Amino acid sequence: MKTKVCAAQGFTLIELMVLIFVFGILLVEVLPVFGRVSEKSAGTKALERAKQIALACKLFAGDYEGHFPSNLLDADDKVTSTPPSSANDALAQLIPDYLPDKKMFWLAQDEAYCNDSPPEDNDRKLRAGQNHWGYVINLTEKSDPRFPLVADGAAPGGTNYSRIVGTAGGTWGRWPVAIVVRVDGSGAFERLNKTTLIVPGPSADIPNLLQGGQKNWLGANNWFLNPILKGK
Repeated sequence: MKTKVCAAQGFTLIELMVLIFVFGILLVEVLPVFGRVSEKSAGTKALERAKQIALACKLFAGDYEGHFPSNLLDADDKVTSTPPSSANDALAQLIPDYLPDKKMFWLAQDEAYCNDSPPEDNDRKLRAGQNHWGYVINLTEKSDPRFPLVADGAAPGGTNYSRIVGTAGGTWGRWPVAIVVRVDGSGAFERLNKTTLIVPGPSADIPNLLQGGQKNWLGANNWFLNPILKGK
């Protein structure tokens, strides 16, 4: 008896090209969706960290007559008359009593203000490359609850943001938005002015929370401090 052997039939060149073409179309459609989901997840985590930093500021205020970290502390933890020169200096006052882990200040997506890996040390300093967040000084628990307290670090030396993701002050997503947490502890992604890339005020009596021209949002004494660029 003769056995008939059937050869396995492979794909033709045209069929392979069609498969590659279809697969390429699927990648184009699916990858942006995964990217948006990943960005949304990272943004949600970042917003929660900013809220925890604001909560730590409230705990600090409970021990310092209602004042959020504004002037530097001396070696005996007494408030001095020296204002901080960066958000790092101000927020470092929360370590370790109010926020024991420096990783709360670090953000993996920030390629300008943050190092490639999170800080391992938990001493009482926030060095260059360890902090993503900007901060407004000279606010208290009695300040207007709408006033901003913690926000994404803005462009160096200013209070406006950048459309270029990965740069200092780079915004989240295609629409320019920034994380802002206010004195009352509420926080959200807030849309920036498309032209100036500053955070618009919530009402007519607070026209702009990120005001150009001066390093402040709310007045001559309420300076918005940026983080320290990594490598500085």
